[in-house]
Amino acid sequence: GVVAAAAGAYAATRSDGVGNAARNIGAATAETAKGLKRFDDEHKVVDKTKNAIVGTTNAAMQFERENSISGKVQTIATGAAQKAKEVNDQYDITGKTKAAAVGTYQTAKAIDEKYKVKENVGKGLVAGLNKLAEVMDPKKGQSGQGPAGGAPPGSRV
Repeated sequence: GVVAAAAGAYAATRSDGVGNAARNIGAATAETAKGLKRFDDEHKVVDKTKNAIVGTTNAAMQFERENSISGKVQTIATGAAQKAKEVNDQYDITGKTKAAAVGTYQTAKAIDEKYKVKENVGKGLVAGLNKLAEVMDPKKGQSGQGPAGGAPPGSRV
């Protein structure tokens, strides 16, 4: 702000086109400010806006005092939380959900131990990727055949 004001003041002292432009901008800014002040003096825009904000705020505060909306919302939220706790206490929803999650994990672990699912999937994935690499790069395969056992790429059958 201070640097810009100093630069503007310096520019206005110059006698060239920069000085003329700075003086014209300054004059236009001053005239705009005077025009806005006259308009506000005539129409009281600032006072009306301030009064509207104060009036709206006061009305909202009065409505809250008369109707206790925030208190009602708090009461409803507290009641809902209490009801949820009662339902959980009655039906042990969190306990059953936890038990189901533990049971599911244990079953998945037992299936993996018995059938080596992770190991076999990993081996299959590696074998598939190796085969794909072989097909994509015939030099590595050195089988003399192209994809799916056909003729080598680029040959005529």
